[in-house]
Amino acid sequence: PGGRNPADTYPLMSKAMNKTGRNMHLNMCEWGLDKPWTWGPEVAQSWRMAGDHTGNWASTKKVIQQSAKIPAENTGKPYGWNDMDMLETGNYEQAAHANGKMSNMSPTEYRTEFSMWAISASPLVVTTPLMNCSTADGKPIMRNGGQGIGGLTHPAMPKKTSCQIHRVEQLSKASCDEGKSYGCFDNNQSMWTDHGCRAYFTLDAGDRSILCDHDGHGRHVCDPENEPTPEVKCTAWISDIQKGILLNKEIIAINQDVTPQGRPVKDGDLSVWARHLSDGSVAVALYNADDKDQDMSVSFESLGWDKTQQAAVRDLWQHKDMGVATGRYPAKTVTVEAHGTVMLRLTKQTEVVV
Repeated sequence: PGGRNPADTYPLMSKAMNKTGRNMHLNMCEWGLDKPWTWGPEVAQSWRMAGDHTGNWASTKKVIQQSAKIPAENTGKPYGWNDMDMLETGNYEQAAHANGKMSNMSPTEYRTEFSMWAISASPLVVTTPLMNCSTADGKPIMRNGGQGIGGLTHPAMPKKTSCQIHRVEQLSKASCDEGKSYGCFDNNQSMWTDHGCRAYFTLDAGDRSILCDHDGHGRHVCDPENEPTPEVKCTAWISDIQKGILLNKEIIAINQDVTPQGRPVKDGDLSVWARHLSDGSVAVALYNADDKDQDMSVSFESLGWDKTQQAAVRDLWQHKDMGVATGRYPAKTVTVEAHGTVMLRLTKQTEVVV
C-alpha cells in the first residue's frame, strides 16, 4: 500500500513477529505481482502467488495456469509455499460471495480445484460456513431466498414474493430496481440487495423498517431494525459434496508432503502434472481443462523413470488400487471428463506383483 515495495515492507513485519518469541505463520499477500516465490522463503511461510480466487471455473482455470508458470526452482519447500488462495469447495448460496461472485462450479470442477491445489502444495484454507442454524421452533434460518444453507439449486430471485417491500430513500448512485437489485424473503421477514443498491426500505405495509447500506456488488441480506432476536440453535455442518472432497485423506496426504510442489511434466502442456513425494512415490494429476472429454495417460519416462519401470497405481478419488502398470498408465488411455482431474499415486515395483 502507498507505493511501498513488498520485498522491503514484509520483512519488517516478519522481524516484528519473530521478536515476540511466539510461533506464528505469516502469509503474505501481494497477489504474486513481485514474484514473491523468489524472496518470500526468507520472510514468510507462504505467500499468495496470484490474484483472488472465486468459485467459478474461469477463476479456477486461471489460478492453475499461473501456478504452472512458477519456475521449478521456486516451487516451495518446508515453511515456504506458494498459496493459490482459499478453496471455494462446495460453496453455493450458503456461502459469502467472493468479490461479489457466487460460486457455481459443478462437483467435478470442485474436485479439480481440490486436486490441483493439493498437488501444487498450496495451503488448503477453506472458506465456507461450518454451522447450520435454526430457531427454537425448528425453522431453518435461510439467508438465500428460501433455499436453505444446503441448497444446491440456483433459481433466479422472483420479482415479486408474498412479502411486501417499499424503497423509501435511495442512498446509492447505483440503481435500485425491485426484483433485480433488491427484494424481500417471504419466509423470514428479511430482505436482500445486489448490484450496489443501498437504501432505506420498509417491509409489510410499513410495519418494519430496514436500512440496507452494504457497499459493493454481490448479494447482501438485511434484517428489520428493532426486531426481537429469536433463540437460535446451531450445529456443525458441511454438505455431502464438501465431505466427499475436503475429507479425502489420500489427496490431503499428497498436499502435506514436504517435497517441492507439483508442476506440469512438460512446460507449456498443463494436461499431466507430477509431484515426487518423500517416500519415492509420485503423485500424478491428469488435468483436463478443456470443455469436452479427453483421453489421457502418463508416460513413466516423463516422470524421470525408465520406460520399462513397473509401478503400482492407486486412484485417489476412487480409493481403488488399479493394478501394476509398465512404462505408462494406463496402457492406452483413460477418459477424463471435461474440467475433470484424475488423481493417481504411482509407487515403483521392483518385481512383478501377483
